[in-house]
Amino acid sequence: MVKVKLIAYNKPLTGSSDPRRLPLIGFKVSVGKLHDNPLEYYLSNEYPEEKVKRILLSAVEFPSILEHVTFTFLIEDVSRVCSHQLVRHRLVSFTQESQRYSESYMRRAIKIIIDKTGREDFSKTYLERKISDIINWFLSETIGPSCNCIREDYCNILLEAVNEAFIIPEQISRVDSMCFARDLLLSIKRYYELVEKGVKYEDARFILPQAIKTRLLATLNLRELLHMACLRLSPKAQWEIREVVRKMVEEVREIIPEINDLIEGYCSKYGVR
Repeated sequence: MVKVKLIAYNKPLTGSSDPRRLPLIGFKVSVGKLHDNPLEYYLSNEYPEEKVKRILLSAVEFPSILEHVTFTFLIEDVSRVCSHQLVRHRLVSFTQESQRYSESYMRRAIKIIIDKTGREDFSKTYLERKISDIINWFLSETIGPSCNCIREDYCNILLEAVNEAFIIPEQISRVDSMCFARDLLLSIKRYYELVEKGVKYEDARFILPQAIKTRLLATLNLRELLHMACLRLSPKAQWEIREVVRKMVEEVREIIPEINDLIEGYCSKYGVR
């Protein structure tokens, strides 16, 4: 299941720590009203909450002031299919886990196989990176040529291990879960066969399917979050990215309770969705 965590956002250094005060200051600067009162007045609780909310919601008419609020999210356990869609949002700054240097999700999957089957003798094989041997043995004990289960308990381990490293769409899971899981595990086997022959990670990764999981750090402003929400919360959007953006919005709701109203107003104003 996709994990999204808001790990940082910007806020005023003085007065209220409410990030919604930043668009308020932008509005006052824009209309030439900042000189009416000291800056501290607008940043403190002296300035009425209802006015903060009203100006924030009206900002869909002049959304540049929303760009003064920024968020940083840690996004984990999404497929490369999803990340390829996310990075199309060019106003978002992304740092993504490298497949040139990292194999973390795959090694976690193999560790599940070792731990759950009780094959402690494979620990040395695992450390020596002869992972293809582990997979060969496990699949020979688990699943037949027509994807029939040889051992039900091992088939459950297969699904658990594969779900640790890959995203399996629900539609595929319903009609072809065991064959799909076997093929995904075979892609890991082939990957490590190449690595064991001296192929670099950066080239061995060419064998991996887009279902492989990844993680990203994403930083964006409030205006871009509204734009993403309008596009990616639509029923027309792919289910996985829809789930990512839904969770981003949920995280932000904790600090900007008006986020749903902002999304609705922004989508209506700019004809998105």
